[in-house]
Amino acid sequence: SHISQLMDSFHVPGLAIAVIDGAEIQSKAFGYACIKTQKPCITDTLFDIASCSKAFTAIAVALLVESNDFPNLKWDSVMSELLTNDFVLSSPEATKEVTVEDILSHRSGLPGHVLHDLSVLGVHSNHCDNARSVTRNLRNLPLSQAPKSTYQYSNIMYTAATYFVETLSQKSFSIFLHDQIFQRLEMSSTSLQPSEVCASEKEDSLSTPYYFRDGAYHATYHQETPEAQGAGSIQTSVNDLAKFIRAMINRAELITDAIYNAVTTPRITKNQRGDHKNNSDHPPPSYALGWDVHYYRGIQIVSHDGVITGYGSRMFFLPHYKFGAVILGNSEAAFDLSFVIQNFLVDEVLNIPKEERTDVASRRLKRFTAQEARREKNLKRNAARRDQSRGSIGTPMEVYLGNYHNPGYRIVTVREKDGLLFIDGRDRSMPFTMLLEHVSDNTVFRGYLADDTGEDVVHIQFRFDPDGQVSAIGMVLEPALGDDHFIWFDRIQ
Repeated sequence: SHISQLMDSFHVPGLAIAVIDGAEIQSKAFGYACIKTQKPCITDTLFDIASCSKAFTAIAVALLVESNDFPNLKWDSVMSELLTNDFVLSSPEATKEVTVEDILSHRSGLPGHVLHDLSVLGVHSNHCDNARSVTRNLRNLPLSQAPKSTYQYSNIMYTAATYFVETLSQKSFSIFLHDQIFQRLEMSSTSLQPSEVCASEKEDSLSTPYYFRDGAYHATYHQETPEAQGAGSIQTSVNDLAKFIRAMINRAELITDAIYNAVTTPRITKNQRGDHKNNSDHPPPSYALGWDVHYYRGIQIVSHDGVITGYGSRMFFLPHYKFGAVILGNSEAAFDLSFVIQNFLVDEVLNIPKEERTDVASRRLKRFTAQEARREKNLKRNAARRDQSRGSIGTPMEVYLGNYHNPGYRIVTVREKDGLLFIDGRDRSMPFTMLLEHVSDNTVFRGYLADDTGEDVVHIQFRFDPDGQVSAIGMVLEPALGDDHFIWFDRIQ
């Protein structure tokens, strides 16, 4: 009853939970896998676990590192020496320095969550990227920090890791996962990509992804993202994923002591805030290899979460207590709800008295509700701004229209839509559209980068040549590089 109330409050139509206690697994499901057909969510219902997939990528690499087939492969092996001519960064120094563990611990120096990800072309483009092309495009993406110095979450580097796995193993990443991980853990319902679920005739088990807008649920589509493999895209159930957590907890099956220690040992401290600073009794949150590591009341928790349009996920375990859980839901808000459930389960395991517990549910719901209200307010404000800017450009709109190219971000096309300049980015791995609001001088614009979940504001400038023709468009696509760092696209015929 309490779970159902929370699902209503957070707008999560379907939820499944598995709890692992030692070798025992118990699971339960709530709500609907599909609202339209009233198909109930069950513990074998399949969800896209998004970034929780990164833990499997790290395990895949660990299996190679620990394999006798590659005696010279180490965690500190330099990536450019393993993928000669393919793994090249924008800085020659960084190219010679970035290692296997650097790309898996988000300390390569490459920013990219989420806007650098817009450089990747998806299945709706004329030339969809793959793991190799994503890796080779790294040379065209600017770094924002020196390697090993700063935690910067990067999906792209996890895709590069899968190209490394494919190159060494001479197998596709999907086959490697199936042969070396899924089959060995008896995760018989788990696949990489929705298309593989359909190919294995398990599509009836797929949950429908939803987002909540204007007081109602809206079904969206299953995202096929082969170009982002390794960073996400694993489709699984709580019953299957619990087997992976059980293996981690017990260091069983393919999870040897060496592999466990490798992927759970912190490699870099995440952004420090508040009481975590300079407190040796309470280590700050860190990232290992495909896992977050933090402490709660002095107890270590190893976890990862995931979020993508239509899905939210979380998995965690307490090594000392041999306890863990998996929480999967078919809306993005399951990300927030799963955090509430995790805190409740951890307090139960630690036997924290009720009066000493933080009311995480109320606090998280308050924040969630405020975010939703702010998003709706911003959408209305943005629409009003765009309406007011119509007709304000002092130069004929045709001057701006055309194709523009950047080596890292490829081609973008500026069109006209409803009296505004418009960029259609639905060919990207993370699809978007962007309407442009004229701000000043016929050169300064505000872009509204939109997807199903809302809008982000992007600063945009146009350059004119001496003949009065637009020669380039610049966009601030990566805030980590600075608010005044424009990614420039040169006009092409």
